[in-house]
Amino acid sequence: MVASTTRCTKKSEVVSLARRIDLDRSTLVDWVGQTARLMRPLVEPVGTHVMSADRVYADDTAVPVLAPGRGLTHTGRLWRYAR
Repeated sequence: MVASTTRCTKKSEVVSLARRIDLDRSTLVDWVGQTARLMRPLVEPVGTHVMSADRVYADDTAVPVLAPGRGLTHTGRLWRYAR
């Protein structure tokens, strides 16, 4: 969740400056969490559909992840699959 809260901090600052709306980071983090919970029932059926194809394409993307409490980053991986 560290990556999400960092992005939400930056996003709340951009929205606050651009729209002159005081949007707290915790509000954005809450919205991200609620959206993830609402999308959860779709994860398994979509995954089953994608993986049932004759060919599945994959993308492995390296992303920096903040190590909590250390101020350092390590490499995280995002995997995407498509039919």
